[in-house]
Amino acid sequence: MVRFMRSAVTARLLQAVPALQGVFHSTAEINAGVAEGPYVLVVETGEDTSPAWSGFRQIIELWLYVSRNSPLELDVLSEQMIYALDKELLAAETGERFLCLYEGTTGADSLDEPRDAVKRGLRFALIVPQQMSSSVQISSDPWLDAVQDWTRRILGEAWRVYNGSWPLGYEAPAVMWRIADMEVSPQGRGVYELQKQFTAFIAGMDADQEHQAILTLVEGLGRSVKIPLRPEDKSYLTILEPKVNMNANGVTEGQLSVTFSRRITGSLDGGSLMQFIQHTRI
Repeated sequence: MVRFMRSAVTARLLQAVPALQGVFHSTAEINAGVAEGPYVLVVETGEDTSPAWSGFRQIIELWLYVSRNSPLELDVLSEQMIYALDKELLAAETGERFLCLYEGTTGADSLDEPRDAVKRGLRFALIVPQQMSSSVQISSDPWLDAVQDWTRRILGEAWRVYNGSWPLGYEAPAVMWRIADMEVSPQGRGVYELQKQFTAFIAGMDADQEHQAILTLVEGLGRSVKIPLRPEDKSYLTILEPKVNMNANGVTEGQLSVTFSRRITGSLDGGSLMQFIQHTRI
C-alpha cells in the first residue's frame, strides 16, 4: 500500500511542478539518473501512531534539491509542491484514496557538497481515513441521523455527510459527525436531561471551502436554536455551546464541537437513583 501511495505522490508532483527534473526514492536512483536539479528525494520515516478510528497514517519527507547557484528556487518550488499536495485526495493504483497533509519543514536548509546543491525537507502525512476496527456508518442513533439531515440541508447537495467514521475512499467535500461524550443528569422527579457532545470533521477541497463550511454550520446552529429530532411528535434537540477550532485537522481532530440536549420524561422505579452518569468515548 505504501509503495502505491508513494507512486501517486510522485505522479502528482511531476504533473503539478513541471520544473522538477525527477522524483527519486533512493540516493542510488539519483546517482544512476540525471541528477541535475531541481529534483526531489522521497524518504519514508515510518508509520505514525494515531487514534485507531482515524486509520493508517504514513509520514514521508520530500527533500527538494536545487543548484547551489539558484537557492531562491527552494522557495518557489517548495510553495508549488505544498500547493500541489496539501489537503489533496490522491488515488493509489490499487484504487484506494488517501489524504496528503503538509506538516512543515524538516530542520533548516542545508548544503549538499557532493551534489553541489542546497536542499530543503518538507514533511507530509499520508492518511487513509478509515476506522480500523469497523468502517460501518452509525445508523442506530436518532440524534446522529437528525444532525446528519440538518447538515445536508444547511450545506447543500454538494457535501457528503457521514456518521461515526470516515468511509474508505470518501471524497471531499465531506463532513463526518462523531459523538465524543454523553452525559445524563436528573432535573426533578421523573425528568432527566440527556446531553451529547458532537464533533464535526470537515474536509473541503481547499482551505477556503472548509472555512466557508464551518462558518455556514456555525451560523446555522446560531439561527436554529433547535434541530428537529422527530417533528411528527414535536421532539427537538436543543443546541448548546458551539465551539470552533480553525487550526484543527479536519480529518483526524475536527474543527467544530457542539452539545445537543433534550429533556426526557420517564417513569422511575422506587430503587436507588444514580445522581450522575457520564460516558466518554475513547
